[in-house]
Formats: sequence, structure tokens, C-alpha cells
Amino acid sequence: MALTLTLVLIYIVAIVLAFWLIKRIIKVVIAIAIITLIFFALMGTLVYKDLVDVTFNVKDDIMVVLTENGDILSGFQVKGGEPQFFDRQQRAALAASYGEKDYAAMLGDNRRLFLMDMNGVIQVEEPEIRAGTSVFKGTDVITALRSPTVSDDVKGKITLALFTTYYLQSPGFEIDRIKDGTFDSHPRTASFKALSYAPLGLVKALAKKAAEKGSQAKNALTQRLTEEFKSMKEQQNASVSA
Repeated sequence: MALTLTLVLIYIVAIVLAFWLIKRIIKVVIAIAIITLIFFALMGTLVYKDLVDVTFNVKDDIMVVLTENGDILSGFQVKGGEPQFFDRQQRAALAASYGEKDYAAMLGDNRRLFLMDMNGVIQVEEPEIRAGTSVFKGTDVITALRSPTVSDDVKGKITLALFTTYYLQSPGFEIDRIKDGTFDSHPRTASFKALSYAPLGLVKALAKKAAEKGSQAKNALTQRLTEEFKSMKEQQNASVSA
């Protein structure tokens, strides 16, 4: 009888302890979940602010460089809202710093440096770049960027169009390229680093909002690009007529 009573008491105590432990575990799990949500909310805010800054203020003091296998294929910088495309001498000057990963030297007096790798550009599905009367489609885009016979000016304009259309205003594509390492920013802000850990869905949602806010920047650059191509085409027609 005494043994039975003892076993019953042990059973009751075990049940009570189990409930107590379960309650404690549930509280800990809830606390961890809340902390995690707060963490990702703060991280998301940082990413959002940075992407808004990139997309809305991208119209000035930035440099964009397109690379492949360690070489600089083309690029441009924006000063006073005007794109300035790299010539051979400028690319050669940047190549030494790029080879040493001296991004501060590449940045110069610009506010942000963006590095686009060709492996990321290739991921664009059926690219189509329209500017004035000139159109580049599909593999012609990649071929032109790699061609030694295409002028640096044209390559720079193609790079500008890719950046504004498929990176700046396509948040899902841009985030994928950041995560796969084919698109980077210097100085490398905390939010760009956070992209390696933040949930992809959250970041893409925030990036979409940022892209909507940045439409003015994209429109300004693409308008300028259209004018540049139109001017180039008129000059070509004038040369042919002469």
C-alpha cells in the first residue's frame, strides 16, 4: 500500500514538473520567436533604408563597373545627374585598383561604387535594351559588351541600361545577384551584409517598396540614355549622308 502511494505521488510530482518544464520551454520559445521577429524587423528596416537610398539617390555621385574574370569591361559614373562613360584609359586606371581589391581607390570622390559581374548579367532572361532607335536583344547584349570592336561609349550605355532596368528597378533580380555574389556595393553597408542572413521573401518585399520610391532616379537616367543614343544615331546618319 505504501509503495503504491509512493508511486502515485512520484507520478503526480512528475506530471507537475513536466507541465512546469513545458510552460518554461513554451515561454522560452515564444521569447526567442519575438526576439527573432524584432531582429529581422530591424534588419529589414536597415535594408529598406539602404535600398531607398540607393534607388532614390542613385542619380548622382555613383560609379558602376562591369567586370568579367577579373577584367573591367565597361562602366560609368554619374556626376550632376549626367552619366560619364569610361574610356580605355579610365578602365586601365581602375583595373590596377580592382585587381588589388582597393575599392576605396576606385571609389574616388564618388559616394557609392557598384560592381556588376558578367555572370550576373548573363542571368537576365532575354534582355532587351531600347534607347532611341537602337535596340539590343538577347545574346547581342552580352556579345556587344565582350566585343573589342564595340566602342567604350556604347558599352557604357548598355551597362547603364542594364543597371537601371534589371538591377535598380528589378528588386528580385538585384537581391538574387547580391546573394549569389555577382553584385556588390562599396562602401559595403551593414544592410548589404545583412542580406546574407535575412529571409529572401522579406528582403524582396522591402526592395520592391524601395524600387517604387526610386522610380524617379531610374527615369532620369533612362531619359538621359535615350537622348545619348538618339544623338549618336543622328551623328551616324549625318556621317552616312556626307
